[in-house]
Order: sequence, then structure tokens, then C-alpha cells
Amino acid sequence: MKYKKITNIKQYNKYCDQHAKLFEKGKAKDKDEIELLEILIEEYENRVSKIQLKDFNPVELLKSMLVANNLTQVEFSKALNVSPQLINDILNFRRNISKSLVVKFANFFSMSQEAFSRPYKLHKKVVSIQKYPVHADEVLDTLKEGRRRANYKRRKKSSKKKVIKTETVLVKSVSTKNKKPKGRDDLKKISRIGKKMESILNAADIFTYAQLAKTSKKRIKEILANQGIATKRYNAEEWPKKAKEVLLTN
Repeated sequence: MKYKKITNIKQYNKYCDQHAKLFEKGKAKDKDEIELLEILIEEYENRVSKIQLKDFNPVELLKSMLVANNLTQVEFSKALNVSPQLINDILNFRRNISKSLVVKFANFFSMSQEAFSRPYKLHKKVVSIQKYPVHADEVLDTLKEGRRRANYKRRKKSSKKKVIKTETVLVKSVSTKNKKPKGRDDLKKISRIGKKMESILNAADIFTYAQLAKTSKKRIKEILANQGIATKRYNAEEWPKKAKEVLLTN
């Protein structure tokens, strides 16, 4: 049997990587295999969450997730569109996590709402933010997969439409052929931009280094999000900067 029940983080990572590879190919023949991987991955995540996170303090859990995903309080607050002071108060046990924030936290980290809705005591004094929560050694590897899980969830949501979307991009690329500027650049020379990524950028009317250099990070995120692709995975926010560097060296 090619795939078995996931029993450890190493196997979990391997199956996530395989799911990503098959998803990127977007071939109809891999549909059953992708669905099987999704079932195994989600079963493991649910099992680990119930066993290892059932007694976790929500604030300590949040601290670990921020560390695991290399996020600062400011970056996290911007992503959720809330004030940095609110996040700081929560991390220092000065404020409870509201119901609306429980939903936002759970969606952001692709976790159950229960993980962030457990009651905890507030502190009168400011406490320092520990790098990891107490007794977190057994779950640290799992927490570090926060970003991987989020990316996997995004890929899963669009997996059923992947083939259709790919065809749409190719059609749009052809339709914009007459619009492309003279002296079209090879965007694949920029790190993390492959043939498929270049076609997605072309479909968004980005053909040259100059055009890419002028594209905002927000616009890059929108372009990739429409294809169900996580920006961080491809370090796409750095593409405009890399394009400027190429222009300066030419």
C-alpha cells in the first residue's frame, strides 16, 4: 500500500510535500491520490490537536504559533486588521481573547476554534513572552508546521478548480499576446519564478522586469491568491525587489 496512516511529523511532512507536488501538476489522473492524501493529513492534524493541544493555554499556544511562523506582533496584527496593542495585551495576559478573535486566530492558523477559546486567568503585571510554552517540547514540531498547514488548506480549497484555473490562465495569456510590450523579459530568471508562475504573471499583464518592479506586494498577493497559491511559499513579495536588482545590473 502506497500510503498509510500518519504516525509522526516526518511522515506528515512527506505527505504534505507530495500533496503540494501533485496539486502543482494539476492532472486529473491524480485526483484520487490527492483526495486520499487530504484525508490522511486532516485525520493526523485532528488527532494531534485533540491529544497534544487539549490542555494548552490559548495565550501560550498563540505565542508558539507566532514563533513557529516567524511572525512579529505587528505583522500578525496587520494580517488580522487589529491593533498591535490588542495583540500585545493578549500575549501579556492583560485581556481575554474575544469570540471574534478566536475565529480569526483559528482561521489564520488553520486550527480548531476550541484551541483558542479555553478560559485562562489574566495577570495584573506584565509578563515576558516566552519563546515556547511550558511543556511544549512534544508539540513544537507540530506547531512549526503552522505555515505548512495554512498553505495546504489554501491549496485544498482550490484543488477541485485547479485544472480549470490553469486552462483559464493559458487562454488569457494567449488573449493578451497582442498586448504584451516589445522586448518581453524572461521572468523565470528571478528566483522562485518557474514556467507556470511566469504564465500567471503574464495573464496579469506583467511581461517585463520593469512592470514587475512597479508591481506592489499587495498586487502580487492578489494575483497568486486568485490561483490558490500562498505568497510566502514562493517568496513572491521579494519579486519586485529582485526585478529592480536585475534592471540595475543590466
